[in-house]
Amino acid sequence: MSSSQTSPQKLTPPPVYDRRSKGRVIHKDASKHRILPEDHKREFSHNQSVLQPLQDRRNMPRTSPVNHWRNLLIWVGLILAAMGVNQAFHFFFNHVSPPLSVMPALNSVENEAFMALNVKMVDAGAAHSVVLDSALKKQLAALKKAHYTAVKLEQINRWQHSASAELPAKPVLITFDEARRDTMEITDAILASLGMSALVFVDVDKLNKGNLQLVSWHQLEKLVRSGRWDVGISGCVGGDESAFTSDTLLAQKFVRQREQLERQLQIPITTVNCTRRASINTANGVARWNKALQEASLQTGFVAASFGANYRQDTKTHFKRIDVTVPSSAAQLLATLNRYAPRRTAFVDSFHSKNLDSNWVVGNGSIVPDNGLLTLQSKDGEQGALMTLGGTEKWQDAEVEVSLKNKPNGQFWIALRQGIGQSFLRLGLANDKVMLQETNGSGLTKVLAEHALPIDTLTLKLRVVGSRVMAYLNGVPLLARPVKTTHTADHGAFSLAVWPDSSGVKAGAASAFAQVMKISATPLAQKSAIVAPVLGAVAWAKLRQQADTLSIVSPNYFTWSGGVAKSLARHNISLEIFAWHHHLKILPAVLINEATPLSEIKALTEQALIWVADPSYQGLNIILKNSVVDEKWQAFLNTVKQRLSQLDKTLVVTLLNDNSTLPITQQDGLLLVTDQMRFISTAPIVLYPHSAKP
Repeated sequence: MSSSQTSPQKLTPPPVYDRRSKGRVIHKDASKHRILPEDHKREFSHNQSVLQPLQDRRNMPRTSPVNHWRNLLIWVGLILAAMGVNQAFHFFFNHVSPPLSVMPALNSVENEAFMALNVKMVDAGAAHSVVLDSALKKQLAALKKAHYTAVKLEQINRWQHSASAELPAKPVLITFDEARRDTMEITDAILASLGMSALVFVDVDKLNKGNLQLVSWHQLEKLVRSGRWDVGISGCVGGDESAFTSDTLLAQKFVRQREQLERQLQIPITTVNCTRRASINTANGVARWNKALQEASLQTGFVAASFGANYRQDTKTHFKRIDVTVPSSAAQLLATLNRYAPRRTAFVDSFHSKNLDSNWVVGNGSIVPDNGLLTLQSKDGEQGALMTLGGTEKWQDAEVEVSLKNKPNGQFWIALRQGIGQSFLRLGLANDKVMLQETNGSGLTKVLAEHALPIDTLTLKLRVVGSRVMAYLNGVPLLARPVKTTHTADHGAFSLAVWPDSSGVKAGAASAFAQVMKISATPLAQKSAIVAPVLGAVAWAKLRQQADTLSIVSPNYFTWSGGVAKSLARHNISLEIFAWHHHLKILPAVLINEATPLSEIKALTEQALIWVADPSYQGLNIILKNSVVDEKWQAFLNTVKQRLSQLDKTLVVTLLNDNSTLPITQQDGLLLVTDQMRFISTAPIVLYPHSAKP
C-alpha cells in the first residue's frame, strides 16, 4: 500500500451487457497459509524460561485455578457484544478462507479493503430525522479533502474477482437504501458538484405502484444515464417475510426484481441489500441468503452488521456499511472512517484526554480515561470489560505493549489475532501469575509460559510473527526464544479485557478492574532473509540478530536462465538447522532471468515442482524483476501457487526493482526483504525490498 496519494484510476468502458450470459465467476476458497507439521514433543524442548525455568510438565502442578472454559465463554461473550449478533452469525456459519490469488504488481494502489457509507434520507428543510443537504455536502467534501475516493460498484466487483484489479487510494462506496425523490435530486446535484458517485437500492414493487415519495422510472433512468448512480435491489422491504423461509423463494424474488431493473435501465444488476437483521439472522438465515444470491446471479450483498471495513477476502454477500447519522458532523464522520479503516501504522495511547480516543471500539464495561490513566471496569450484570483497537481485525503479525499502574483486581488479558470461533494468543495476569496462553478456539487452553507476579511495575509485551510468539514482562523475555504455536489463527484483532477471577468473586459484580497507563500497538511486516548459499561470519551474525523478527529464510539455491535450470549449491545444513531451531520456514530462492520467454513457462513450472519436492523445504521464493511482471507472468505464478498448495507448500514472490541485486556470489551477502503493510494471510505472498517504493 503506497503511502503517497494516487489519483483515482481511470475506469475502463463498461462491457457490453448480454443477459444471455447468466454465469457468474464463483471463486473457491483458497487454502490457508500452511505450516509444515512438526513433532509436538519437540515444541518446548528449547523453551527454557529466562525469568523462571520451566519445569517438566509431568512434574508441574495443574493450572486448574484458571478456569479456561469459563474464560473462553467470557471472551466469546464479550466479543459477541462488541461485534454484534449479525457479525457472529457471519463468523459461525459463513466464514471463508481468503480467495486464491496472486497479489498485484508493485504499483498497486489499494488491494486490502474499502469502506461503505449508508446515507439516510436527505432533505433541504430542518427535519430532525433526515440528513440536511448542507450537512451532506460538507461531509462528502470533507471526504474528498481527506483523499477518500468514491468508487463505483463495477470497480468493487472487478477488485473482488480479479487479482490484477485495483481500487484507488482510500476507496469509499456511498449508498442509499431507498430511491426517495427529494433525496435523489438533492444528492445528485451534490455528487455532480464534487465529481462523486453513489449506489441506490430500489424497491421495484413500490416503483411500479407509482409511489409519489419515490422517483419515477423515468427519473431513475435519467439518473443512471448520468453515470453517477449504480442501482441494486432492495431485498428486505414490504414486510414480505415469507420469501425468507426458503432460499428458492428468495432467489425467485430477487430474479424477478433484477430482470425488471435490467430491462428498464439497460444495465446489469449485481447487488442486493437487507437492512433488517431479523430477516437474515434466523436458524438458517445466513446459508439461505448466500444460496439465494448465488441462484439469482447476484455478485454481492450488503447486510445490517457491525461497522467495519470490507476486505478483499471477506464474504461478498455480507458487506458492511457505516451509517451517516443525522447529527454527525464532517469531523465525526472522518473519525468514524479512520476508526474502522485498516490500520497500517503504529498506535500509541497515553490517555491524557478526558475522552476515549475515537480509534477504540468499546464492547462491555466501563472504560474511562482520566489524566494519563485508563480504568477498565466491569459493570453489574456484565461479564467484564472489553475494548478493541479499530482497524486491527485483519492484523497478522504485530507487537503490543501495555503498562499497568498496579496489580489489577480480577483477571486482565491482552490478546492478538482475536476473533469469533478461532484460536488466539493472550498474555495476562490471573491468580497471581503472568501467563502466556494459546487457545484452540474450542475451550482447550495451552500454557506456553508463566511466571510469578512481581510486586513492582507491570509492563506486558506480546509479539507474534508468523507461527512464533514472544512474551515479555517488564522488558525481560518469558522464554529464551520464540515458541511455535500450533492452532493460532493467522489474523485477528488486538483486544484488552478484564473480568472477575475464579476465586469466588461473584460473576457480574462491578469489582474487576485494571488501570492502564500506556498502550502501544504496531503491525509488523513479514520479513524474509534472502541469503547466499554459503554464509560467512558477518552474514551469520546479521541472521542471528534478525532471527526473532524473520518469518522466512531463502537461500539462493536455484536459477532459471536460457531454458536451463541450475542449482547453485548443495543444501546448507547449518542454515537449515538454524531455521528449524528458530521456527523459520525454509523457502529456497529461485532467481528467474528477466529475459525468460513465456514459451519456457511450462518447463519452468515443472522444474519448480521438482525443486520443492524436497521434504526439508516448505515452499519456494520466486524472484523476478518487477518490470517483467504482467498478467501472463501472474497467471504463471497463480498456477505454481495452486500446484504448490496441493503439496501443502507455500509460494512467496519477491519483486525486485530494476536496480536491485541479490547476493548470489558474495560470501557474506544478506538481503532483508519486507512486504508492504498487509495483514491478511493471502498466498502467494508478495514481498518487496525495503528500499523499494511501491
